[in-house]
Amino acid sequence: MREKRSHFKSKPPHRSTYQTQHKFNPKQRLPVDKKRNKPLEPFVFSACGRDFNQLSFAQQVLFILALSALISPAGATPTKQSGAQKGTQKALVPRTQTFFAQPSNASTTGALSLYRPVTQPVPGLLLKPIDMSHTLTIQPVTGMIRDCNQKTNGVSAGKICVIKDKKYLLKVCEEGEGDRYSNILLGMHNLYFVQENIGIDVPRIKLVHEKNGRYISSSGDVMKAEKYLASEFIENFTGFKSIITQCTRSVIKLNHRKGSTPDELQIKRAIRETVVEQIGESGIAKLAVAGTFVQDLVMNEGNWGVANGKLVVIDADHSPQSIEEYLTEAMKMPGNINLDFSIQTLEHMAATYNQMLYKRPILFHPKVDFTVKNYEFLVSRFLTACTQAIDKIKATHPHLPSDKPLKLVNRVLSNTLRAQFLDYTQAERISPPSPALGP
Repeated sequence: MREKRSHFKSKPPHRSTYQTQHKFNPKQRLPVDKKRNKPLEPFVFSACGRDFNQLSFAQQVLFILALSALISPAGATPTKQSGAQKGTQKALVPRTQTFFAQPSNASTTGALSLYRPVTQPVPGLLLKPIDMSHTLTIQPVTGMIRDCNQKTNGVSAGKICVIKDKKYLLKVCEEGEGDRYSNILLGMHNLYFVQENIGIDVPRIKLVHEKNGRYISSSGDVMKAEKYLASEFIENFTGFKSIITQCTRSVIKLNHRKGSTPDELQIKRAIRETVVEQIGESGIAKLAVAGTFVQDLVMNEGNWGVANGKLVVIDADHSPQSIEEYLTEAMKMPGNINLDFSIQTLEHMAATYNQMLYKRPILFHPKVDFTVKNYEFLVSRFLTACTQAIDKIKATHPHLPSDKPLKLVNRVLSNTLRAQFLDYTQAERISPPSPALGP
């Protein structure tokens, strides 16, 4: 007899943990007790790993209602990091203050208490945070590094080396007082955040230590550095900057044969079609969602690209410092992304935000972590802006095909994001301001 499992799966969050104890086989007759002429017991639900989508609609509704009634919302509170991990985290920056932390005085909570997510997540099993603090452990690589070359792209100091037969980009971890502007710490958090909370692929990263390490600066000087963030190179990766170059050349060659001159719209259309062929409309939507949380992601053509048919973010080391700045930077995203949106893009964005409400923000380091309250606040605001933009476009342009990309769609989304910012700042006038993020 199969042994029943007595624990719930904590990940992946997009899968349910429910299935039936018995599987129905239409070719097999139910055994019957001839003496009492009674069938066996009916199916009983248990936590054994079945996909929630396999249940009927009625079973799904009943189970969600029962789960909402029985499980306390307190169970969704993120767990504290263990004391054993604190020592390894001090190797990078001291643990002093929580990102997005609220002051202890209840009277200074500000306008945040006035808002609730537009879609309330179901409390319980799916809302367990993913703890990534173990990745702050620094791994020794002295004697394992070989074939190093000068890093030429980007502004961060570092080098390109081979570690255990794998190619890595090594960024220097600068010494000194740590804060939210420490790009290494914030960059690690943001990569894990877009991976776990948004569903975007990122490279494998780790902190490494090379005794008496050296690298060549952009000016050609040999510099000392022992601590690095190592980012593994991804096979078949093509950065967005390379996509732009390739598409531009292809369009120019094609028009040269025809004896015509390409216009900017033709090049932009070719770039978008190439990106959609690789990652689909949902990939553009996820990039846009990430752009509302990571300040310079969509503006820097070297921060993301495609690999093996998937969207990949390789660098995300800038984020706003307060809720006001998040809302301000978010409304700039539609104009900075260099890709026109369609109604389908907005629908995919809304679906992604809605899925994020059923997750908890990752646990990484108090200086850069979101609190659950502010994570839900921002996600719900961005979700509201998307749904409002969809409604406005459909009302004013009822005949616009949902798959047609237009700059108009970007402008409407920017306006609805701006409305969320104005609504928030208006509420701030009648209540104390929210605290700044980080030290």
